[in-house]
Formats: sequence, C-alpha cells, structure tokens
Amino acid sequence: MTTPNELEVLCRTLIEQANAAGIMFTKDASAMKGLVDTIKSIEQVLDGPVDPETSMYNTAVREARDAGRVSISAINRNLRCGYNMAGRIFDRMIADGVIRKLRGADYEVLPA
Repeated sequence: MTTPNELEVLCRTLIEQANAAGIMFTKDASAMKGLVDTIKSIEQVLDGPVDPETSMYNTAVREARDAGRVSISAINRNLRCGYNMAGRIFDRMIADGVIRKLRGADYEVLPA
C-alpha cells in the first residue's frame, strides 16, 4: 500500500500535470482527498501501489527535455522532493539514456 507521504507527493504531481494541461485543480483539502480516493481505487484495480517515484521521474524527464537542461538541484526544486530522491531520479535518467555526461559537471539532455 502507498504511504500517506507518497500519496501526497503523487497528488501534488498529478495536480501540477493537470494544471499544465489546462485542467485547473486547487491544492485544497477536497481536491487532495478526491485524488487520494482515486489513487486508492486505481491501486485496487492494479492489485498494487501506484509508484510516485515513477510519476516524478516522468515529470522530471518531460521538464528536462522542455528546458534542454537538468541538474539534481533543478529536479529537487521543481518536484519539491528531497535531494536524495532527486539524485536517484538524475542517476536513473543517465542510466536510461535521457541525459549523458559531457565534460566536467556538464550534462546533455538527449532528444526523445
């Protein structure tokens, strides 16, 4: 089962994605409760928890490609996650071929 903290992160991510798509949600308690209920329903159908880290990873990849640049600090700021989580997402982006190391501390965002 998804922990309450993971549900909150996932809800925030879903609200931001919906707002970016032009579907306006507020961050009030009723919107969050509705999203939590929806996520719990999805978990029952899928027979398992929804992974908030995958949702955050997909958001980070989209934002990196839109901006053309990425850093652990940018992921940390934009996704409002901890620095360690941002580092894991960054490392996964390298492993998945989304970004590649150039020289020094420079990274290149590769096209989709």
